[in-house]
Amino acid sequence: MRFGTDEYLTKIASDQERYEGRLRLKLIPISVKYDETDQAVFTLRLPIHKSLGTQFKCFAKARTIELVPAVIDRLKNCEHASMVQQSDSYHRDRIYFLLDQFVRITTVDSTVINNFIFPE
Repeated sequence: MRFGTDEYLTKIASDQERYEGRLRLKLIPISVKYDETDQAVFTLRLPIHKSLGTQFKCFAKARTIELVPAVIDRLKNCEHASMVQQSDSYHRDRIYFLLDQFVRITTVDSTVINNFIFPE
């Protein structure tokens, strides 16, 4: 999670905004429930910066590395999840995905795409 878009922070932002928009890598746990059709339902509670907005990316953590393919399959069948992919980092048990109801933005690394919530 970070406040602001990478493009704004690198090209336009003041020193104070760049400080507020620093990469936080803060993990926010989300509890998941399942509805009557066995679809995952969760409520995302993120801090939204009042002038910069917030960028984020969700991930699910498989209980074991062997279960990663099953988690990927499950997420690919979710109605609002897209761009489902296993982490390339040390945390190979994480499966990242985007939520379709939010805007997508590219980061300074143009291969990475995050969700974005506009300022309130």
